[in-house]
Amino acid sequence: MPSPIGYDVAGIVERVGAGVTSLKPGTAVFSRVPENRRGTFQEYIVCSASDLSLKPTKMSFEDAAALPLVSLTALQCFEHAVLNKPEGVDWFKGKTVLILSGLGSVGAAACLLAKNVFGVGKVITTVSTSKVPLVPQMLGEGIVDEIIDYKTQNPTKVLQTKSVDFLLDTVGSAFSFLHIMKPGGVISTVAFIPSTDSMTKVFPHLSFFLYSAIYAVEKLSKLRARRYGVELISELLETNSEKLNLIAQYYLDGKIKAFIAAVVPLSDEERVKEAFTKVNAATGYTGKMVVRISDPSLLTN
Repeated sequence: MPSPIGYDVAGIVERVGAGVTSLKPGTAVFSRVPENRRGTFQEYIVCSASDLSLKPTKMSFEDAAALPLVSLTALQCFEHAVLNKPEGVDWFKGKTVLILSGLGSVGAAACLLAKNVFGVGKVITTVSTSKVPLVPQMLGEGIVDEIIDYKTQNPTKVLQTKSVDFLLDTVGSAFSFLHIMKPGGVISTVAFIPSTDSMTKVFPHLSFFLYSAIYAVEKLSKLRARRYGVELISELLETNSEKLNLIAQYYLDGKIKAFIAAVVPLSDEERVKEAFTKVNAATGYTGKMVVRISDPSLLTN
């Protein structure tokens, strides 16, 4: 501490730099800001135009603030999984995909993208007992084909050996599932040490010692996965307006949606504290917690 908090943001452009032609004051925008701009829970932030997207009129500011990080993360995981596949994104069509924690923020976005965008044949997900009936309620009928209650069943034992083509790991359990992956399959994890390439893009001044340690862990992990004929990709989110525009279009087309558990005004200190406590404890919320900085009646699209 002090540590700036918040990556997602939705609001109105107040002022632009001399070289900016794509945006003007009064424009409604949204973004997941890069690491060097982290700290969106405040009235004003500075952000590159290349990291911003126009907020559609039919998208509320709350939805716009809840979508970027989780949707971009899920989208990046799918896109990176097929970088080395000759079929490209068509590789996913008809495939079996396992998404851990399907009602977590990234997991929910991934389930929707899997069926509605990438044409996955079978989506399997894991949730706790109390959340099993919420899966079709929140995501819609037909999005998830198989639900595993990880409180009563061990997913690594329930699923058949070599039965899954793609695993999206949001909880840090990727290596427990290697035996259920088909040869040629891909594991994309957002809960492991990111690759050295990703880290140096975000942290260009990474020390040699830390770089070497990350590189060693990365190589050993990939070798472990390769023994099963599986590619392991460790993700670190990169933001750009092109992908944000894509997320906005998916939202307008009804292919993805924002899941908001609570909207808390920054002026209510106790509610903000309570909300952060629940988020940090990973309990009490299904969906995103949105902090409202300004009265929405003061904002125009």
